[in-house]
Amino acid sequence: MGSSLGHKTIAAVAILYTSALTVGSLITPLEMEITPPDNTDKIVHATAYFGLMLLWSSWARLREVAKETVSSLALNKYLKILLFVILYGTLIEALQGILTDYRTPDVLDIVANTTGAILGLIVFVRMKDKLAWFKSQI
Repeated sequence: MGSSLGHKTIAAVAILYTSALTVGSLITPLEMEITPPDNTDKIVHATAYFGLMLLWSSWARLREVAKETVSSLALNKYLKILLFVILYGTLIEALQGILTDYRTPDVLDIVANTTGAILGLIVFVRMKDKLAWFKSQI
């Protein structure tokens, strides 16, 4: 039972995070009294997609560990997750233009999303073996 708890917990968190990111990307933006610096929006995008990539990659890794199916070809799985995250970010940007009249799609947001996802993958690949330790603690 404990062997599946880790990846199920991460799956729930990843689904909630993805849902919150979707809603947050499509609702009317908050009006702020203070104007943030010019690049703040891109940093927020990169950070959000960094987290999204880490969560879904962690889920995949913990699922492999729980099923004892860890393989040397696992990098393909993470590249597929990266592709999904990039496509998701692109779709969200398109939906902002299609579904809303208060948001506009921005190619630079897609670049920031992609950059964050790639950085998330790099960090994940460097730390993924630590997840086996994390898994044993659950």
